[in-house]
Amino acid sequence: MADRRGADTADRPFVHRAAFSETEGRQAGQSRRSRCQIAGYLARQIIKAGTVPVAVKFKGADNMPHVSIEFSKGLEQTYDIQSLCGRLFAALAEQNAFEDPAAIKIRASPVEFFRIGSEPQTFVHATLLLMRGRDQLTRTHLNKTILEVISNALPDVGSITVKDVEMTRATYAARVL
Repeated sequence: MADRRGADTADRPFVHRAAFSETEGRQAGQSRRSRCQIAGYLARQIIKAGTVPVAVKFKGADNMPHVSIEFSKGLEQTYDIQSLCGRLFAALAEQNAFEDPAAIKIRASPVEFFRIGSEPQTFVHATLLLMRGRDQLTRTHLNKTILEVISNALPDVGSITVKDVEMTRATYAARVL
C-alpha cells in the first residue's frame, strides 16, 4: 500500500529527506552551533519515527570548498598574497558549483625550503579540497579558474600548479563556531 508520500509502506520504510538551509538559519540569527543542533534534532526525530534518514544535512554542506595555497617564501615581499586570497574567493563565489559562498575557505602559507626544476626559482601550488560528487568537468573548470586567477595575480612566478582532492563526508571532521 502506497502512502501519500509515494513510499510503499508494505514493502519498505519511507525514506525521509530533511534539510536546513544555512542561509535561512543565519537570517534567523542562529549560530552555526544552533543550526547543527537543529540538524541533529531532525535526525533523531526521523529515526524515532522509524524512517530512514537519507539526507539530513545543511544545504550546501557538501559544497565545502577549501583552497590551500603554498608559495615560495619571498613572494609575499613582491606580491599581495592577501589580495590573491580575496581574488580567489571572489572567483569561486561566482561559480555555480557552490550554493553558499560563505563556506569557501582560502588560506596561503609560505614554504621556506624548496627546489624546483625550472627558473625562476619561485612557485605557487594550490590544492582545492572538495567533497565527493562533482563531475570531472566541474573539477577541471574550478582548477582552471584557480590557475587563471593566480597566473593573472602573480605573472612572474616560475611554476604555478593546481590540483583537486576529493574528500569524503564520513571521514571529514570540523569544528566551526
